[in-house]
Amino acid sequence: MNHLEELMPESRRHAETLFVNRNNTPMPIRGKLGHDVVYIPSATVDTPGRLSEFVSRYPPPRTRVAFSAPVYLRDRRAVIFYHHVNNSRGFLRLESVGAKWSVAGSSAWIE
Repeated sequence: MNHLEELMPESRRHAETLFVNRNNTPMPIRGKLGHDVVYIPSATVDTPGRLSEFVSRYPPPRTRVAFSAPVYLRDRRAVIFYHHVNNSRGFLRLESVGAKWSVAGSSAWIE
């Protein structure tokens, strides 16, 4: 949060509070997963060894994608990191309209 140091002290405190509050609010993901989608909680792949085990359990041609927790930039906007295993990595910019989140932009690089 070094970029906040340039703000005036009272603005910095307010900005830090907003940042913390937004990032403590969960981004709900609702809806049904497809019949070919397996949800794996992050706690099951929280070490390199566990990730390797997971990848070996679901070998290609299955697609494996991991998502980070969201970082809320401001109301109704967030960024997440994704890793499409053995393919690409990048960031997704998400925007909310009502209760629905959509991908509004992305950046990626190939592995």
